[in-house]
Amino acid sequence: MVHIQFLSNDITSALIPVLSLKPDRAIFLYDNDEISPKRVNSIVSAVRKKLPRTTIICDTVDRFEFADVADKLKNIEVGNEMIYFGTAGSTESVSIGALFYCYKMGGVPFYTDFEQKTLNNAITGEKICEIAPVSLDDYIRALGAKREDQMRAKPSGKDFFRIKKMAEWIFSHEGDWHMLCASIQKTKRKKGESELWFYAPQRSLGNTLERLKFYGFIKECPGGEGWYEAESDAVMGWLKTYGYWLEMYTYINGLKFFDETEISVKFDWDGSDRYLTENEIDVIGIKDSIPWFISCKMSDIEPSAMHEISNLAIHFGGPNSKKFIATTGNKASDNRRAYMRKMHIGLIDVTRFYDETPEKVFSDAKNTAEETDL
Repeated sequence: MVHIQFLSNDITSALIPVLSLKPDRAIFLYDNDEISPKRVNSIVSAVRKKLPRTTIICDTVDRFEFADVADKLKNIEVGNEMIYFGTAGSTESVSIGALFYCYKMGGVPFYTDFEQKTLNNAITGEKICEIAPVSLDDYIRALGAKREDQMRAKPSGKDFFRIKKMAEWIFSHEGDWHMLCASIQKTKRKKGESELWFYAPQRSLGNTLERLKFYGFIKECPGGEGWYEAESDAVMGWLKTYGYWLEMYTYINGLKFFDETEISVKFDWDGSDRYLTENEIDVIGIKDSIPWFISCKMSDIEPSAMHEISNLAIHFGGPNSKKFIATTGNKASDNRRAYMRKMHIGLIDVTRFYDETPEKVFSDAKNTAEETDL
């Protein structure tokens, strides 16, 4: 089998067809003006990792010149092999060239049906095959990026219950939580004192401190009145970071919805495409091979936050990716919500997880993001 694919910066459309068809040969055509050779090499690397026996050939084409497209297709040598041609993200010239080539050579043009999770014949609509799952690692490799070490410790399953309960307390006492984080960050320890020790005034923060003690995150220490000790280095990291409990809460609920998810991930671009100054993603999930990017905000949602998550999602995941902002309660005005809908950014109110299933909350956010502009 031969698979011919026009490549663009849409990573989803680049990976899903070839990984689903598992061809003997894959021929990737691309335009240097749209996608860099370095990105093409990264896509090839991701495919070879999953399909080591597939022969991969790459060639450049002017996507706006039908004659160039036709000439490149004419030079592709095939025997009695079955030919499948994917043109997602291509131009009219490439699409017409693909249809002409398939008509002449007996090939099959196809499209990806994300709702049905199939590759279908573009002429008859018949199913060719099921979509193969694409993992988070597949996307990262295809992007030419790599995951750096977790910047904060990822919560383990044994701690999920108490983390969720503590997070829910924090969400309803955000003022106290802000004061506690500030106090911990400003703590000055004497030489020889444990890095897990911190000072917090019990008079103003007693309820929050008692709740942390109740769930075993801290205990009083011999440093004197108002001194406490965090359970571990991981917990100290969580205590010093104001918004990380929202990230953990979203991540834990996401485990019941996504096929794969990660928390607080920083991508290192290894020298390529560094026009983004920020490349940390609070929560990223994969659902039916589509990446979801979630920014967690415990403060009011500003337009800058909307543009940041939109740029990250498009740059890291392509036009098929989903983008969301998770927050606690009403952090967006009606005007901001309308702006988010125009940008197709879903809003996740994590307080809904108190009474509703992750499936319901995430699906509602997705449906709102996909509504047509008002």
